[in-house]
Amino acid sequence: MVKSSVKKRLLKIGLLTIFLLVILPSVSIAAYGGLNYYQAKNLVAEADSLAKVEKFDQAIEKYALAEAKWSPRSLKDKISSGLEQAQKLKDEKENYEKGVGYFDEKKWESAKEAFEKIADTSEYYEEAQEKLKTIAEKIEAEEKAKAQVKGAKTSTSPAQATTPTPQPTTNPNKDSICRNEAELYKIQEKEKAIAQLRSQRPELFWSEADWLAHGYSEADLPYLVPVYRSYYNTAMSTLDNAAQQVYLMKYNECLQK
Repeated sequence: MVKSSVKKRLLKIGLLTIFLLVILPSVSIAAYGGLNYYQAKNLVAEADSLAKVEKFDQAIEKYALAEAKWSPRSLKDKISSGLEQAQKLKDEKENYEKGVGYFDEKKWESAKEAFEKIADTSEYYEEAQEKLKTIAEKIEAEEKAKAQVKGAKTSTSPAQATTPTPQPTTNPNKDSICRNEAELYKIQEKEKAIAQLRSQRPELFWSEADWLAHGYSEADLPYLVPVYRSYYNTAMSTLDNAAQQVYLMKYNECLQK
């Protein structure tokens, strides 16, 4: 009877030991795994919500915390996909914002480089393409203006040595008549030349209001207006010199009649 009682007590101790050494740790591990999964799942849900409102840095941090937790393969794949997408969206947003900043500062090449990094799957793609189109127009306009100014500066000035001079005359009345005739002819020819120039290059005659009416912004005016005014002044100076030559030639021609 005593032996039987001892055996039962030993059996209970043995079962208790087995429970403590084997079963209890297994249950604890399972419980710990379940807690980790629950935490990871909540972190992913938070990260998804943050990504939707474009708080990408916080979303990436949540995904990284979730990735460190134990979770089944299905959740691991979701975490990896979410982390990759959040990083991609963050880069696209940063490139777009950089591009806009450079655009506002008129740093066309830097803005172009930033906008060109935005993929066609991005929500910023259409806006980036519009900006790129505008940048191309701005660069073309600036290069054209620079070329015109450079061409004006390097153009050949009218030769002073070959300018005809009025011939002396002993008839005061004829001299006066020829001078008036030559002056009228000079004015007419200069007006024709200005009209032709206005037809071919109307922007040389634009006011600030005209530039704005043609789609340029007020921010463009400090660059465009001085450049085109300089070219206008050069063109007018060339016309004045040519008109004076026309006057002298017409005057001498009149005297020889």
